[in-house]
Amino acid sequence: MSADSIVSIAWDVLKSYVVVPIKRRFEYVISSKSFAERLRKEVNNLKKEADRVQILEEAATNNVRNFHNTFTDWKASCEKDSKEAQELLDAFDEASKTCCYGTLPDPKCRYQFSMKAEAEIKVISELAEKCNGFKELKDICFINPSPGDVTAMTSASSVSTSIKLADYDIFESRVQIIRDIKDALADDSNSVVGVYGMGGLGKSTLLEEVKRMISEEKSFDWVAKANGLDLKSVGIPCGHDNKVIGCKLLLTSRDRDILKSEMGCDKDFLLGGLEEEEAKRLFEKFAGDKVNDNEFKPLVNEALHKCAGLPFLIVSMAKYFKGVGLPEWKIALKQIKLSKNKHLRGVINDMLQLSYDRLKGEEKSLLALCVVYGTSNPSFENLVRYGIGWGLFREDDNIEDARDRLRLEIRTLQASSLLLENGDAYGFKIHDLVREFVASVAFRDHPLLVLKDKDKSIMELSNDKLKSCRAICFPYVDINELPQELDCPELQIFLLFKYDKSLKISDSLFYSMKKLMVLNLTGIHLTCFPSSFQFLESLHTLCLDCCSLDDVAILGKLKGLQILSFANSDIHRLPREIGQLAELRLLDLNRCYKLKIIESGVLRNLFKLEELFMKNTFDQWNVVEQTLPTNASLIELNHMKKLHTLHLSIPSLSMLPKDLNVEKLTKYEIRIGYGRTWWHECKGMRTLELKLDPLSDVLAKGFIQSISGTTNYLRLDEFNGCEQSICSLSRKGFPELKHLEVTNSSSIQYILRSPSHTYYETLELLLLENLITLEKICTNNISSKSFNTLKVVRVKSCDKMEVLFPLSVLKGLPRLEEIEVVDCKLMRGIVEVDVCSKVKLHNLHVLKLLNLPNIKNFLDTKSAPSSSTSNDQVSTQIAFFNGQQ
Repeated sequence: MSADSIVSIAWDVLKSYVVVPIKRRFEYVISSKSFAERLRKEVNNLKKEADRVQILEEAATNNVRNFHNTFTDWKASCEKDSKEAQELLDAFDEASKTCCYGTLPDPKCRYQFSMKAEAEIKVISELAEKCNGFKELKDICFINPSPGDVTAMTSASSVSTSIKLADYDIFESRVQIIRDIKDALADDSNSVVGVYGMGGLGKSTLLEEVKRMISEEKSFDWVAKANGLDLKSVGIPCGHDNKVIGCKLLLTSRDRDILKSEMGCDKDFLLGGLEEEEAKRLFEKFAGDKVNDNEFKPLVNEALHKCAGLPFLIVSMAKYFKGVGLPEWKIALKQIKLSKNKHLRGVINDMLQLSYDRLKGEEKSLLALCVVYGTSNPSFENLVRYGIGWGLFREDDNIEDARDRLRLEIRTLQASSLLLENGDAYGFKIHDLVREFVASVAFRDHPLLVLKDKDKSIMELSNDKLKSCRAICFPYVDINELPQELDCPELQIFLLFKYDKSLKISDSLFYSMKKLMVLNLTGIHLTCFPSSFQFLESLHTLCLDCCSLDDVAILGKLKGLQILSFANSDIHRLPREIGQLAELRLLDLNRCYKLKIIESGVLRNLFKLEELFMKNTFDQWNVVEQTLPTNASLIELNHMKKLHTLHLSIPSLSMLPKDLNVEKLTKYEIRIGYGRTWWHECKGMRTLELKLDPLSDVLAKGFIQSISGTTNYLRLDEFNGCEQSICSLSRKGFPELKHLEVTNSSSIQYILRSPSHTYYETLELLLLENLITLEKICTNNISSKSFNTLKVVRVKSCDKMEVLFPLSVLKGLPRLEEIEVVDCKLMRGIVEVDVCSKVKLHNLHVLKLLNLPNIKNFLDTKSAPSSSTSNDQVSTQIAFFNGQQ
């Protein structure tokens, strides 16, 4: 061995065991501030994640669900380690101030801090990463059947069906009526079955459960839900006597006479209140353990007596009492006792009043807006748009901030039972009793008029009532005409929902509505806009959805307009006058199929626009080289400095400028190379769909490079001419990609090829179809970071693939839940392994293998020759998992 070799080896040993450790110790001393900043950053990041998950936690608590141990353990660790990290930072800051009067750092102090901070950074980072897995209610909690659950035998099938109603368990008193309803529906002599009883008993909830059960049992070919009593208007076939034909109806009403006389009900059932023990169990579930304390027991009995077995009132009262002490219980019950309202409806209003009085002003306004909407299931997005127009949110909030604020307020109202939950963390509905209560409260000062078919015509209302009215809604009522003019000087919200293009809007209808802030006209025909439109100087939100619109130029005079929607409308041209709306923040042109012209410069002038929606609509963008523009150009979007949400379709690359700035976008759905029709709903907040050939033209556009690095849903169709894999599409890789779909390519060989800067660290779903040259999903020796969050893999018609994964990759897929491989002619096995290798897939619960003529085993050894298909089926089944099925 030469002297140089000995010196080299000695240096390597010296560097590894002496130089590097010493260097590390010096780094602890001289870089303590850097460690402190890194630790603060990780702590703040964890706090943001914890705040996000707290929304789910509160929703789970309100639903009385049980938390998974993984979540409770994470939460405990999060609180403990966050506290320790903050204490470490506080101690370091204090030591830095006091040591040598803050002028000379103490090496020992900084050394010890840096060592501890480095360890804390790792722990906090891992907690934040684990928090990424808590995205939905099911990730943190589950519903545990309680002793109150009852199993009912159905007459349609001999299997037991667990019956459960929404937020609270089904009780014995409800089981029999569910059986009776199902038997009545099964009886051929009954076409219409009804349930009646006072508001708050849970009629709608009961029917939802019946609907779920008969849907699961497939007792009927088709099950649907509709609101409204006019059978023909909701598409139900009826005879001359208004009897339904070819279907069954299950209805609810507070009035039995309506079911019998107006709806021709063949069989009806009275829904009564809960039994005493059932009511107590429900109250305890929402009020907590304190109801078992001796000092609270008499008050619980008094409260339940007031509730008279109404589930809605029991839950409302229990939620109110859960967060207060004994004195507040006594005061609240005394207020109800002293009330002049002695009947049950009065007790309900008194209880609602207690909850209502605890609300802030903006929460009361949101409730009023839900009431004005005129339906029990208001659209969340419409509430956002109306709320912005009505000034419900802070002026400095952007639209996405407004959505977040609305979600928080909805959650607050759900916690007090003034809004009800409806399926998911942010779903909600408003009970009829609450709507009536809020309308009565608001009526004292500013009436909220929600007109129904049974109400008298608006033209019959008194002038005094109209003059003080703050909001009017016509929720799909049968109205033939509107007055020439409505004298409503205080009116701020006017909502008209109607699918009748014959309804006329007079020229002077809006003359007196100088304070109008929100206007919705849905489903009407406006050959020309009323001249009184130009006087709506306070109008901030205008929704003209599902309308026929000939000329919209007059809208350019509404200088204060912030929200403008033409969704689903017949509109042919967006004139230059729309560009005068300098305050516009949202423009919705979704599904305006007839829109062919957006005049050049219109979009350029909307410099305050935050959100632009153009799905299934205009796509006739000017090509880049066109010197005399006849239509809007995509480059105009660069002038929208506040734009953060964009949905649009670009049929050709010739329309796409090289320097289109999209880095500011936080939400987008963009399709390039397709026709304008969107055949399926997109799965992510940031979606990119590409259908272009050859790929080299795409890579020349900086726009593609910028946006593909931030997308979380990517669909690639007919990508030919690319360099063996799709990694070249983004120089940044795909750090946020969760859903990848690749179809119809004749050149892609690998989804990931080593070496590569792409890892697919966040990918959860991978769909591959008709990739005739695809050999493998990935090559060997890829980074251990790759695919480690993958849950679902589906491969179809990839005829050159022989195995799905090499073993080295499969070991890095701890979350894999589903594998589907269909119509792959050469597929020999799912996993390529060495002899005697072991494979463990602890989370795999779906395996679908169909039409794979060459497959012999789940595991394919590298040395094994390609199998024939001549062996008998039984031996193949036995050997498929090496005898370990």
